[in-house]
Amino acid sequence: MNHNLLNAIGVGHPKLDEIHRIATRHSFACKMTGAGGGGCALVLINGAPASDVKNLEEELEKCGFRSWEVTLGVPGVKVREMELDTTSIANGAHSTTRSTI
Repeated sequence: MNHNLLNAIGVGHPKLDEIHRIATRHSFACKMTGAGGGGCALVLINGAPASDVKNLEEELEKCGFRSWEVTLGVPGVKVREMELDTTSIANGAHSTTRSTI
């Protein structure tokens, strides 16, 4: 979704779209990065089987792209799910609400 939003504001490039299509076809998340106009794309491979990563790299290379595997210095944003126990003041009813934060 982020890749498409960046395209909508005019910072995309057909080659970045091609990388995005290849990564998506291999079930990886991908987005462009940089100032736009054909810079660079990030493909998240964390935890993927080595064979899947190799297949992705081979297809990217076959299409004329270079890739580098890097480790980021921080884990990034995480989504955690927790149960919140809420009590309704109106009518004294009790309910449990499941929220994602």
